[in-house]
Amino acid sequence: MKGRFFVTALMTGVSIILMSCAAPFHITDVEEANVELTIESMDEESHEGLENNGHFFVKVDDKIYFHVPSEENLDNASWLGLFAKNDYGNNVLMSYDLSKKEASKICEEDTFGNVFVMDGKLYTNCFEKVDGDMKVKAISFDLSKDYEEGSIRSDNICAVDKTGTTLVTSVYSDGGTNLSIHSNGKQRTVENVSECVACDGDKVFYITDPDYIGKDEKRFCEFDIAENKTTFLGYLPEDENGGDYYEFHQFTVDREQNKVYFSLNYYMGTTNELTGVYFISAALGEEESLTCEKTRTLNLNSHNGTDPTAFSVGSDGKMNSDVKGRPFYVTYDRLGHIIWYDENCEKHIVESKTDHGQVTNVSGELEEDPEVMEYIDGKIYIVRNILERAKEEDSGWRKFYKRKQVRIYSVDVNTGEETDIFELTRA
Repeated sequence: MKGRFFVTALMTGVSIILMSCAAPFHITDVEEANVELTIESMDEESHEGLENNGHFFVKVDDKIYFHVPSEENLDNASWLGLFAKNDYGNNVLMSYDLSKKEASKICEEDTFGNVFVMDGKLYTNCFEKVDGDMKVKAISFDLSKDYEEGSIRSDNICAVDKTGTTLVTSVYSDGGTNLSIHSNGKQRTVENVSECVACDGDKVFYITDPDYIGKDEKRFCEFDIAENKTTFLGYLPEDENGGDYYEFHQFTVDREQNKVYFSLNYYMGTTNELTGVYFISAALGEEESLTCEKTRTLNLNSHNGTDPTAFSVGSDGKMNSDVKGRPFYVTYDRLGHIIWYDENCEKHIVESKTDHGQVTNVSGELEEDPEVMEYIDGKIYIVRNILERAKEEDSGWRKFYKRKQVRIYSVDVNTGEETDIFELTRA
């Protein structure tokens, strides 16, 4: 996930980091009935069949949930062809029934972003018009009541625990952005936050504003829901090679080691050039315990089946960055084969007659792009765009593209069999 405005938290795309002077963060603890979530959903049990929660494709029992563009949205251009990652409206929320092999629209709202599931309800983002301006709002759909719509008094969905026990939203105020953390029927507010990073069980990780004006350090913090306690874990490293935006990868909370691990990637320029990878760990609940294990510079666009963010953790709690891919990471090689890594970071190549990789012309411009590739339960789910240049939309060196066709399909990792899920072609 990239550091950026809260409106695009947990989505990828170029970010602009805003820093301002703010008072120290503050936590409040109130009963759920009096705050953001205005629908009674907190006492239901989580779905056992929940996989890939908080991502583009999410599985709940026998259905896959995801967004597709509307016909109107196909006319819109996007920088570098990053549609799913930078698309903020005029999309359609869909479900795909795995047993019936049927895709259907589940609501009339124009929604966008990733899909989040907690306590039997699906959450995502949409727009509403307020005083003539379009503003982001969070929205929910009850999975057990034919997708009955609910309202949430929050400005954006930020993160969710993979098991669906904790949901984090953001609320804007005159004093800055606050996180609203919903778990076990209670809501807690953490004030003066610049970005939510991740949620894992009863722990929420976020970045606060710098200590004072003129400082750029990103303060990395942990909030422990059970302890109702916040901990300043340390300052994130700045990129020594000049990267101006960043992503978090392979965010891992290790309860046995009592540590959190992740890699921090920095990028720069109009081609998303990777300028550095920082491998970071911190002791949970321990002030200023953050350490940087290693840094390295790699070519993100090599597509040779390796992931520059990958690492494993040994029994001694030390990070090893010699592994080739992170768990369930999906990419493609130069021949167009799908490559994925299992839970042990072991590499697998999907044998298929179809080219699933990216296609460029002699000028290096995109023609076909597997924009989203995610592993769920033995299948790779793919959003593949057929593209054309939109030169009239270019800004300097920034190349823009439009979609001529969007195809969503899955590939069985064992057989290579493809299953079509959805397709839309621009008239």
